[in-house]
Amino acid sequence: MMRRTKRAALFLALGAAVLAPSHAVAWDALGHKVVARIAWDGMTPKAREAAVALLRQAPALSDLNVESLSDREEFLYAATWPDVVKSNANPARRDAYNRSNWHFINWFWESGPGGRARERTDLVPADTNAVERLGAMSAVLRDPAQPDSARAIALAWVLHLGGDVVQPLHTSGRVSPTEPEGDQGGNLYKLNGRHNLHSYWDGLIGSNNPWRPGDRTAEDYIEGIAERIERQDPYASLRGSLQTGDFLAWARRSYGIAQRVPYTTPRGQEPSAAYRERAYRAVQPEVARAGYRLAAMLNAALGGE
Repeated sequence: MMRRTKRAALFLALGAAVLAPSHAVAWDALGHKVVARIAWDGMTPKAREAAVALLRQAPALSDLNVESLSDREEFLYAATWPDVVKSNANPARRDAYNRSNWHFINWFWESGPGGRARERTDLVPADTNAVERLGAMSAVLRDPAQPDSARAIALAWVLHLGGDVVQPLHTSGRVSPTEPEGDQGGNLYKLNGRHNLHSYWDGLIGSNNPWRPGDRTAEDYIEGIAERIERQDPYASLRGSLQTGDFLAWARRSYGIAQRVPYTTPRGQEPSAAYRERAYRAVQPEVARAGYRLAAMLNAALGGE
């Protein structure tokens, strides 16, 4: 029990995301691990084995390969790794691997007549963005001619960005008189003293899924959330809307949610319980879609049979 408890503590510590508000911080570590756990559940044994084998070949400087973790824990940790490497505690690793502008894509919009969203085509996303990087990293992952060390890094990015683009505020820069150049995915939209809109949405999975009496470890907790999401939004009900491999479609779907739901809570206030539930209902099926999409991609890239 002591070894299991220590390993669970390490699992949580290694997966801790940067907590300071930043447009480049996506779902918190829990959210990314839940997406990855849903993906793991949908992967074939061959694809799981191949994924973990790649991660074990990651460059030493990256700290992506953590030998004390089980295979599944290693896979889930990889989904958080692009946030972990932002830490200033390891400057060499940060400088080699941190890519803050990879985590999001901003499409710009404003509230038009009657509150309808109106796109601002005079403002455009940066050329380097989450959609473009998903394409680039998935190409590296699929290419057996690439070194395994490079494919390991690409796998971590695919896992992470596949989760990033279903957080609606990673696709949106809302324009208003207060933020004429966009609100940085809700980071400039302040709620109460603890949150801006972006950080509030980052934490929706945890805030709607408290620890339960049977959750003795981090693994139990993540497994329980993933199983509840899979039951409520099973693969069979979503398979027709996955659009696997169409990264632009993934992000545009999230962008539509960003225009409809997040800004229905007032600035400067604690969001209500009803708002929190409505927000979670909007993102829960997207978390399921993200996991199912990643499973399909990895089965195809790493061996589905």
